[in-house]
Amino acid sequence: MRRYRRFGVAVLVITVFLTFPMSTNASQITLTSDNVLRGPYVDKVVYRSVGNYDNLVYYLQTGEIDLILDPINLWRSPTFEVEDPYIEFIQTSGNGYWCIDLNCWRYPLNISDFRRAFAYAFDKTRVITEIMQGLSNVHDSIVPPTSSFCIENELEPHYYTNQADIGNQILDDIGFEVDTTTGYRRGPNGESFGIEVSYYWGQSEIDEIMAQVAVDALNELHVFAYSGPFFVVANLLPKSYPDMLVRDANFYTNNVDWLSNKTWSEFAVVDPTYWKPTFSFSNATYDLYLDEMLHGLNYDSVYEAAAQIQRIIHHNVPRLVICPKTLLQPYRTDTFEGHIGDVIRGVSGIWSLCNMRSNTGSSGGTVHIGSLYLMRNFNIYTADYQFSKPFFENLWPTLFTIGPNLEFIPNLATSIISETHADNSAVPEGYTRITVDIISNATWSDGVPLTAGDVAFTTNYELESGVYGNPAGRNMEELVAAYAPTPTRVVFEYNTVSYWHIFDRATRYIIPKHIFNDFDGIGYEEWEAWDPVFNPQDPRVTCGTFIMDSFNHSTYEMIKNPDYYYLARELPENETSPQTSTTPSNGEPMTFDLFNLVTFGVSIGSSAIILVSTALIINHQRENARLN
Repeated sequence: MRRYRRFGVAVLVITVFLTFPMSTNASQITLTSDNVLRGPYVDKVVYRSVGNYDNLVYYLQTGEIDLILDPINLWRSPTFEVEDPYIEFIQTSGNGYWCIDLNCWRYPLNISDFRRAFAYAFDKTRVITEIMQGLSNVHDSIVPPTSSFCIENELEPHYYTNQADIGNQILDDIGFEVDTTTGYRRGPNGESFGIEVSYYWGQSEIDEIMAQVAVDALNELHVFAYSGPFFVVANLLPKSYPDMLVRDANFYTNNVDWLSNKTWSEFAVVDPTYWKPTFSFSNATYDLYLDEMLHGLNYDSVYEAAAQIQRIIHHNVPRLVICPKTLLQPYRTDTFEGHIGDVIRGVSGIWSLCNMRSNTGSSGGTVHIGSLYLMRNFNIYTADYQFSKPFFENLWPTLFTIGPNLEFIPNLATSIISETHADNSAVPEGYTRITVDIISNATWSDGVPLTAGDVAFTTNYELESGVYGNPAGRNMEELVAAYAPTPTRVVFEYNTVSYWHIFDRATRYIIPKHIFNDFDGIGYEEWEAWDPVFNPQDPRVTCGTFIMDSFNHSTYEMIKNPDYYYLARELPENETSPQTSTTPSNGEPMTFDLFNLVTFGVSIGSSAIILVSTALIINHQRENARLN
């Protein structure tokens, strides 16, 4: 086996508090069935590290960059001294929120009534007014409003405003009396206590401000509280972890199977020597619904279980959700049009880069993107997901791609079949078989055809390299087989039945078998040492919309992949770009009205066969409409 050098990465986060500008209607287009899978029309994309936010603003105003890589949180919004008619803003209700995690294993936060009293006293409306400048909405559900599983409007009572009177009554009723000398409450046993509200050191000013709002809420409950930064230290002991932690939570799909990794009783056990960051929340009823959510057979059963989970979390408050993360993104419109805003990347993601074209109506041109950082790790298994996603989504193929509003859009896949024993007697009892057909014209950048064999190999590689520590091999216990009976068909078999199996391999990056195999390739043991881009000895073979062309310490350049399987060599004739935003101006989530496919068919157990044409929308329209 070959050995490679390994590189570390240091990230410096520079925070600037700037003033929010008045936003304008963005010049965007909405994805439709005839333009989802085509492009790109530009020749090159250049990512440039600019160092700080002041430089981002300067280079955008001078036209040296066309886009900013990441949407900007409200508290970081740039202000332009001179009005520029060619700079527009997109406002997006991001797929995430601000929240406070409460340590349910520590007294008195191990008492659900105490946590609920705090929820009543915390003033979310104040956060919206003073911190978010009115450009977000109060939110209670643990599921973000962009997800079709969210039941925000069904939760009651809401914790939207300062209701300290209710909170004080709750604490009075459970025996937390106010000491007339100190003015602070004592526990029912007569002992005094205090609450530490922390925020991650160096992350953002907004965390610190929200921590103070939490302290104010506790003070109104006559609870002694204080705030301060929290420093993450290796092998952190439980006693060193704060009582409450202000943080942001980000999600990358419409799915809610992530709930099993955060709040289940299995993860609530506190290791006496090392604390793993969970809610440490234990609830037997929650466990029952979580099991149903993880192993439900169709969307409706999963949705109902997820709804009950949200109600339990709302009542017990192991996490207090505050408000969605509203994101802003300025960009130039004097050279390119056809921008597409999505809830993850704004207008700098793969959908914009595939659909942008010159204002003159011609193909070609170079898009310049400014960023505060450039990635220093191109190993898809070790790179930080948040930093790597904007690059990897342009370079690596997947069976499906996450669309602008979190819908699943086919990439390599053309059809998908989900079967259990009830559908096909060849499938063993209690098993699920997922069959995916893929396109036949995909080619790796070295000219080797991409086949279903690569898709199956990717799964088996992750499983085999998982023995050597590859994190991609985690949580694969239920997957028992992955094989390719034909060059265009791959089969995945699971030893359980679950609605979520259909998503398991959907967005995983596919790797080339002839590069990673264990005979003359990188091999299973060397998964971590593989370092494309920065190690010239490592093969850089990809199959995406773009190809990595050149790089240095401050820029990365990607060129259009001439062999991209959906390449549009010419702009469609008589095409018009409707000036319709994918996100309404009020920031509320929007429902795509394309297909109403609930579970890739009817249900697992009723011959669920789905032909994937040009768009596959998983959002359940009936339930999603309840949010509007």
